[in-house]
Amino acid sequence: MTNKQNLTNIFGSFPLTKKEIVLSKYLLVFLSIIIGAVIGAIFSLIIVFITAKQFVDIREILLISTGSILGVSLLNSTEMPCFYKFGMEKGKICSMLIILVFTLGATFLVTSLPDFNVTDKLITILPIIFILLTLVAFIISYSISYKIYKNKEM
Repeated sequence: MTNKQNLTNIFGSFPLTKKEIVLSKYLLVFLSIIIGAVIGAIFSLIIVFITAKQFVDIREILLISTGSILGVSLLNSTEMPCFYKFGMEKGKICSMLIILVFTLGATFLVTSLPDFNVTDKLITILPIIFILLTLVAFIISYSISYKIYKNKEM
């Protein structure tokens, strides 16, 4: 028996379905992103208070945090199906290409969009839109990853 067959027998003996295995990876990534955003927001508040000796509008921190969550979630939700489809080795190459495309796209957007003033109404609505887009991205990505993983032979 080869090592690959041994691993297949070990993983095949767990009382988890393929759906639960894929879901657990997505939950881990999602929770890691949320924890990172909360820690980043706390540090941002502390640093701004120490350096500027003033409080910052919490809505701005929420907007930046949810925007970061959306960006990282979009990146992860496009990478994870690649790892399921191509495996870790080719998935890393795919991941690097995705990061390159996201970086170039973000750079193009930032440099080509005109400056716009964020109104009070917009600063309140955007975090909700960002969170909804994040959830939609994860749901679509999870569906794709589960289909790929379900059809793979172990």
